[in-house]
Amino acid sequence: MAIDRATRWVYVCSYANQSQTSSTDFLRRLHTAAPMRIEKLLTDNGSQFTDRFTAQDRKPTGEHVFDR
Repeated sequence: MAIDRATRWVYVCSYANQSQTSSTDFLRRLHTAAPMRIEKLLTDNGSQFTDRFTAQDRKPTGEHVFDR
């Protein structure tokens, strides 16, 4: 789910899992559907968005799809 904080515009798409692939697909679809320019993206830091919390030193590796 994506919600624009200013206008409260909502975009919803359902997936069978919360993988990097699903999240990337969602953002591509959101970008196409959004009537406004997306400038910031806030996430809950789940593993589909970052590998920071699974790395030994708790720093992003730079290899995660959202880092690229």
